Amino acid sequence: MKINDDYSFFFWVLVLIITLKIIWSLITNDQNSLFWFCFINMCILTVGLYFKNDFVIGSILVSSLLISTLIGFDIIGFTFWGELIFGVYPRIFEMDVFDSILTYYHFLLILIPLYILGKKRFIHPQSWVLSSVFFLIILFTSSVLSDTNLNCSTSLCDLGLLSSAYHVKPLTMPFFIFHWISMTFLVFIPTNFLCYFLINQEKQ
Repeated sequence: MKINDDYSFFFWVLVLIITLKIIWSLITNDQNSLFWFCFINMCILTVGLYFKNDFVIGSILVSSLLISTLIGFDIIGFTFWGELIFGVYPRIFEMDVFDSILTYYHFLLILIPLYILGKKRFIHPQSWVLSSVFFLIILFTSSVLSDTNLNCSTSLCDLGLLSSAYHVKPLTMPFFIFHWISMTFLVFIPTNFLCYFLINQEKQ
């Protein structure tokens, strides 16, 4: 894939970051970090860029816009003041310097889809469906294959200001189901609607 357009340029940028992340995770014996939702989103975005699939790229924007924005503010707060702004990304305190630099990829999960889709003035109105499917697969797989509460799939997570959502969780509902339903109806669908509305407003 030659670097001759926006898709291919961003594809190779993400391939480089993914490669560095995988190598560093193997060196530091932190393979679990390769299965976090945001990193998997970056891998999916890379595939979408390779195939120039705007539906997939739109689903990553819908999945990442809110979460990566909150994480991004926490990263900035940690970088400049040593504290989190929203408290949704406490695991950054456990990272070494190189890994904390790599975590800036969260900004690309927003900026790349916004740039690609913004130029076309298009986002699929059902992008949230793919976002929801990806999220459910990731959560279910995490709950079955990991014993470390990966992706908050099996128990409570320290999510800062978002932790209050646990007050409405039914006691018998599995955590991965609760997170999936909450994210789909409170984040993915509204985000998709907002992006679709704003882009259509720009067309008028």
